[in-house]
Amino acid sequence: MNFRVRLYTTILISFILLSYSLYLNSRSVNATSNMIDYIETKQIKLSNMTFKFNSDVVLHQSNILQSIIIEDIHSINNIHSSVDSLHKSLETLENFVNRNNIRIDGINKTITTLKN
Repeated sequence: MNFRVRLYTTILISFILLSYSLYLNSRSVNATSNMIDYIETKQIKLSNMTFKFNSDVVLHQSNILQSIIIEDIHSINNIHSSVDSLHKSLETLENFVNRNNIRIDGINKTITTLKN
């Protein structure tokens, strides 16, 4: 009888430990999944914003060069509006990076260089 009691007690303790281990593992997988989703969302937004900024630079660069070649009063206004638009895009990107504490090598230095 003593052997059976020990055996059942051991099996019960093993089952409790196994259940607790499964619970901890499930909780860890769920937390990791949530973290991956959060990081992917940030990364996708950052990629989208940098692509938009790059497109704005290409578009406004050609507008500015064209305005410099034309050299009239409307072209000067066009240059100012293009530079303002680029500045707004850069500020949006900088705010996103700062708000989300994105730490990518050189991104803050690049933004600072572009702002100056």
